[in-house]
Amino acid sequence: MPAFHLDILPSIPNEERPPSGILLSDKELRLWQKSNPVAYAEWFKERMAVVFEKKAAVLAESMSANIEDVPEWRVKTPLQRSIQILKRHRDNYFSSDSDDRPVSIIITTLAGHAYKSEENVFDALHSIVKRMPNFIENRDGIWWVENPVDEDENFADKWNEYPERREAFLRWLKRVEEDFTHVSKAESLQEGVELLVGSIGERTMSKVSIDLGVQRSSMLPSEIRAAPVIPPLGSEAHALHVESKYQVSEEPAYSARVFGDVHFKKGPKKGRRLWAITDSVPKRVWLKFRVKTNVPEPYAVEWQITNTGEEAEDAGQPRGDFYPSDDPQKHIRWEETAFRGTHWVRALILNGDGVCVAKSDKFLVKVR
Repeated sequence: MPAFHLDILPSIPNEERPPSGILLSDKELRLWQKSNPVAYAEWFKERMAVVFEKKAAVLAESMSANIEDVPEWRVKTPLQRSIQILKRHRDNYFSSDSDDRPVSIIITTLAGHAYKSEENVFDALHSIVKRMPNFIENRDGIWWVENPVDEDENFADKWNEYPERREAFLRWLKRVEEDFTHVSKAESLQEGVELLVGSIGERTMSKVSIDLGVQRSSMLPSEIRAAPVIPPLGSEAHALHVESKYQVSEEPAYSARVFGDVHFKKGPKKGRRLWAITDSVPKRVWLKFRVKTNVPEPYAVEWQITNTGEEAEDAGQPRGDFYPSDDPQKHIRWEETAFRGTHWVRALILNGDGVCVAKSDKFLVKVR
C-alpha cells in the first residue's frame, strides 16, 4: 500500500483576522506566525473559478448530471495541472539541492497570481512561467511574496536570510521556460514526451505517453535538437479563386476570422485540445478550425485548404480547393498535419442563396 504521512502543527485563532485566521507555533522563532489557510484556499479557487465552471459544466453534461452534483475533486483546471507540473519539475531539478528547493507555497501563490484563465495546460504553463517573477516584490531591500489573504505574511522570508534561494528559484524558472520552449518545437508528440523525461521524470512521462497513446522510444538522442527551419509560404498558383466557384457580394458588409486549435485526435469525444495555434505545429496532429463572423444566421461555411512547399508538391497534395464544414451546425473543419511547410486556411461565409458575403484572411499554418 502507498505510504502517507500527516503533519500536525499547533495553532490558535488569530483574533485580528477573523473568522479563519490562525497563529502558528514555530520552534525557531519567538513569536507566533500568522496564517489563514481557509481564506487562502478560497482565494485559489477564485483564481481559477471561470475555467473551473466551464470544465465542471462539460463534466456534468458527460455524466448526465447537474453541475452542482459534480464533485470538486473531479475537475482539474489548467492552473492545478500547471502547478503539479512545476512541482514535479522542481523536485527533479533540485534533487541534489534540497536546501535551495523552493517551497510549494511560493510556487502556488505566484502561479495563482500569474494565471489568466487560459483554458489549456500548454498555454497556461507557458504564460504562468513568464509572469511569475512579476509578483515578487522588493520592499526596501526585503524580498517579499505576500500571502494574498494576509498582507503581514511573507512566504519568501527565508530568501532574505538565504539570498541564494531566490537566485536558485529564478534559475529554475529559466530552466522551466527553456524546457517547455524546446517541447513546443518538437516535431511530434512522441518527441515532445521524450524531451520531458529528463526534467519531469521517466515515471510521470510514461503515464503521459499512455494517456496520449504515444509510443515511447529510447532511440531519440538525449541532446536538444535545434529548432527546425520551416519553409516560408510557397507558390499559391494552384489555389482556386473564390470567384471561380462562388458568386461574391460586390458590397461586403460582413467580416470573418479563423481560429485554430491543436488536438491529439479528431472528434468531440477523443479530440483532446492541446493548445491554440499561435506558432508552428508538429506533423501527425489534428487541427480544428472555427470561424467567428457577424453574418446573421442562417449561413454556411466553406473552407479553402491550400498546401505549399516541396513535401506537399512531391506527394501530389497541393490542394487549394473548397471543402464543406465537418460540423455544419458549429461551422467546424478538421485537418491533419502531414507536410512540412507553410500552408493556409480560409473561411467563406455563404448566405442562403449561396452567395459569398464574407471571407476571412488567410490563416497561416506552419508545419515543422
